[in-house]
Amino acid sequence: KMALELQEGNYLAESKIVFHKFDMKDTIHSPVYVTAIVNNLERNEFIAEIALRSKLVTAISVTQIKHAEILSNLTGYLLFHGQESKKAKMAIREGLKAGDIPGVVATSILTASADYPPLKRFIDASAGRSRNAVIQKKGRALRLYEGELAEYHGIMDEFNDVYRNNARDCVSHFEKEGWVVEYE
Repeated sequence: KMALELQEGNYLAESKIVFHKFDMKDTIHSPVYVTAIVNNLERNEFIAEIALRSKLVTAISVTQIKHAEILSNLTGYLLFHGQESKKAKMAIREGLKAGDIPGVVATSILTASADYPPLKRFIDASAGRSRNAVIQKKGRALRLYEGELAEYHGIMDEFNDVYRNNARDCVSHFEKEGWVVEYE
């Protein structure tokens, strides 16, 4: 399978794929993305807890700057988006590479850019399912990191059928390529 071939060829790190089941205690919610994902304090605190449970250099991927701001405030991680100057982008890249920046909360700028260093932990907080986005995020998260285990974390939103199915599509993508997916 593709995962094993890429690891054996030293293109990808030995990796851990984890999907975290998240279910809101209060099941009354708006199906609107901004309410259910971006402004969902309980979900955002859950993501922050995953990010902060160890000292791994971490990137949290989101689709909206507002969501990035919220998660940045909860984690203390640097907010990073495409409107940063070239100088700021270079400083962030070097800080991540050196381990001086413990983490970033980023919009698509991090997953779309090939010149950022590999990360130890990548958390996909967006609840999206675009196949291309999953491939980019997976590549960002699982590139070879000095031969060490890399982690990709997805959120399986149990409170909403659409978001739960999006996460299942992501899991299916990983499994088809030979990755072993864990659930927490």
